[in-house]
Amino acid sequence: MEWFRSVGGGPRLDARLDACRAFYESNRAAAEDGLPVALFDPRDAVAWYILQAETYATDRQFWTPDESARTVPYIRRLGQLYDRLARVNGVEDRVARFVNGDPSQPDGSLYELLVAGTWAERGYEVSFIPERPGVARTPDLNATRGRSSWAVETKRMMPSAYARQEMEAGRRLAAHLHDLSEALGHSVVVDVAYRRELTHYPNEFLAECVHDLLPISSPQLFDHDDARLFVRPVAWQLCRRVLADDFVFIGSTRMMEIIGGGHNHDLSHSLRARCRRSPSRPSYADHVYHASLVNWACLSPAAHKAKAKHFNTKVADAEGQLPSDRPGVIHVGMESTGRPDADLLRHYRNGHAASLFTTGRSRLRWVYGNYFKIEATTRPNESLAMEETAVRYMISRHRTRDPLPNGLLLSDDHGVMRRGAYWD
Repeated sequence: MEWFRSVGGGPRLDARLDACRAFYESNRAAAEDGLPVALFDPRDAVAWYILQAETYATDRQFWTPDESARTVPYIRRLGQLYDRLARVNGVEDRVARFVNGDPSQPDGSLYELLVAGTWAERGYEVSFIPERPGVARTPDLNATRGRSSWAVETKRMMPSAYARQEMEAGRRLAAHLHDLSEALGHSVVVDVAYRRELTHYPNEFLAECVHDLLPISSPQLFDHDDARLFVRPVAWQLCRRVLADDFVFIGSTRMMEIIGGGHNHDLSHSLRARCRRSPSRPSYADHVYHASLVNWACLSPAAHKAKAKHFNTKVADAEGQLPSDRPGVIHVGMESTGRPDADLLRHYRNGHAASLFTTGRSRLRWVYGNYFKIEATTRPNESLAMEETAVRYMISRHRTRDPLPNGLLLSDDHGVMRRGAYWD
């Protein structure tokens, strides 16, 4: 945080963080209650990322598990790499661009810094290449170790428009179920497997399926209109036993776990709960009065294919920025689609695209795929969790050795590494 302030203008950044805190406080309670409101202004996502990292490291006053889980691991890793990064030529300009550049797009700059730090940590002399917009296309980095010299380009893929639309559709379906549950005064947990794409279901679908079952006294499993539903009561005994001795973050995966009796990170979730809040920590509760929880997955092959967007277009664009005078690599960062089967399909499609890729004037040799699976958790002694899978894809056939055999960006001395992928 001190580094960001020193290169990004302390007072100006502080003013942005103050605005970020005020926005969060105005919407915090409604978001925790499960209402569709934003926790931060998307026009300054950079300030939100920095605020989450700062509050995570200090007082947790403005911390929210889901947002912290998808932002803090990257910034925390930059802190671990600081000694290496500080010696990278041109890094100050890149950090300043992250803090003061396009405030709505922080992920690309963070990924670029992580890649630079990783190459530096593996013994390479690294330098950022100044951009020359309108004059020439250049790679992001030069990396040299002994007689080995590489051009490095980075690309960060964000969740596709289809994935965002699917999540919004899932939340709309859940919202009507929440409204029904509140109107009738009956708590409920619903697990649903959609067999069609979510946009094909009317918004009232879940509520209409469950209406006649409320109040629910025993679990009910049934099929209805290309969906399988498991409707059950809230696990009140577990919920009360935990909350008798502990406060739980409202809306967190821990609260979902005690309300539903378990939690599956591979599903999507929507929780609406009415709770008694702690006077000193209003984001935490020690009693739940009413709750409705929806856990869902889409099993549609068409949806899997749409979410498993491969990186061929990104690689083709990045290849145009690599020079012809030395070998090149491209790093592509990707977040989990939310389903192991879709992530596995994307991995296969990426490998297929790489095997068929034809280079232009560049000497592109390898593409590194960094797949990140975020897990928001508030379990005891585990406030942060992320799994990363690093995959190397060979471009064409060649004998050029892999310059970065361990392509993990988030690993440190304390990380647990194993062969395989998080989607296995």
